[in-house]
Amino acid sequence: MNITSVEITGKTLTIEEVMAVAQNKAIVQPLGQETRKRMEASQQWLNKAIHEKNQTFYGINTGFGSHADDVIDPDQAGQLSRNVILADVTGIGNPLPQEIVRAMMVVRANTISTGHS
Repeated sequence: MNITSVEITGKTLTIEEVMAVAQNKAIVQPLGQETRKRMEASQQWLNKAIHEKNQTFYGINTGFGSHADDVIDPDQAGQLSRNVILADVTGIGNPLPQEIVRAMMVVRANTISTGHS
C-alpha cells in the first residue's frame, strides 16, 4: 500500500499513515471543517472558563510545579504558553533524524486535532 496523503482528524490516524509521513514524506492534508470546528469549540470553552468564570487550569493560567498556585492573568496566558515552549527548545546532542521528527509532529497534530488539548 502506497500512502501519499494523510488526513488528520484526531480519530483515524494509523501507524501506516504515520510511517508514510515519516519515511515517505506523504502529504498531510489541511484540517477538515469538522476537525476545525471541534478544535474551535474546545478553544471557546476554555476561553469562557478562564475569562468569564475565572476558572484555573494547571499550566494554562497557572504556574508550574511549586508555582502551581500562582494564577496568571488571562491576558498573559498566551505568553505563558510561548515561554514554556521557548524554555524547552534547547537540547543536548545531535538533532533527531528527520523521519523521527516528522512522526512525532504528525502524532502530536493528530492529538491536538481531537479538540481536547
